Amino acid sequence: SNNSTISSLKASKTLFRPYQFKPLLKFLYSDNRRLLIADEVGLGKTIEAGHIMLELKARNELHNALVICPMALQEKWTTELNEKFGLDFVMIEDKDQFMHELRYHNGFVKVVVNYDKIRDTSEVLSFIEERNIKFSLVVCDESHRLRNKETHIYRGARKILDVADSAVFMSATPIMINEINLFNQLKLLDANLYDNEEVYLNNVQLNKPFVRALSML
Repeated sequence: SNNSTISSLKASKTLFRPYQFKPLLKFLYSDNRRLLIADEVGLGKTIEAGHIMLELKARNELHNALVICPMALQEKWTTELNEKFGLDFVMIEDKDQFMHELRYHNGFVKVVVNYDKIRDTSEVLSFIEERNIKFSLVVCDESHRLRNKETHIYRGARKILDVADSAVFMSATPIMINEINLFNQLKLLDANLYDNEEVYLNNVQLNKPFVRALSML
């Protein structure tokens, strides 16, 4: 189906709230299917992600899918994707369970993991590389956890995103301390577009008057 068709509308058990479809439309119209959703808290990020997943499923493009979130949110993600969208995700509690899912559901893995499980030092990451496993979609909730490019978690995320067809980052606070926090997340999403820190910072400065004007409207 073409990009403008939303096949998944009837498939979810959620109330229709138009703003929750905006990320899906942006995702479908983007060149590379990579998106950062910087919504405020309480706007239903799992629902926005669920619509994107259902749409990929309707197009037969949802195979291996990975939700990465803080440990405290794993259960919420797993339950909501199941109950509201009929998407059968498995909550991963330890490394062996993660390896098991990857090994035995080759090509159809749907799991919710926490950030600790994607460190670049983890043997799961080596396994993904050795087996040449690819992901249809990677969702990173509270993506500001990836703001520091010197961490093992950031480097692990880089390896996973390198083998992902599409990715959605979600954070109510993408800029924690300074603009470089946001740049590091955007670089993970699109290394070609965001390859130069200086150019990015310069663009941020140039855009400030426009952002100010928009927020006053």
